[in-house]
Amino acid sequence: MKESFTQAINDRIILFDGAMGTEIQKLDLEASKYPDNMDGFNDGLVMSSPTIIEEKL
Repeated sequence: MKESFTQAINDRIILFDGAMGTEIQKLDLEASKYPDNMDGFNDGLVMSSPTIIEEKL
């Protein structure tokens, strides 16, 4: 029997890698949207432009 995802995360550490970076890059954002104008710093968008991340989730 297959284990459910929720059961797996309760049992052990799970790494889940999606294509979030690709989706963010498709938006072709201006450098000013990133922290310290660091163009392409996708992880920093969580702090500088959280609504962009929320829309992609």
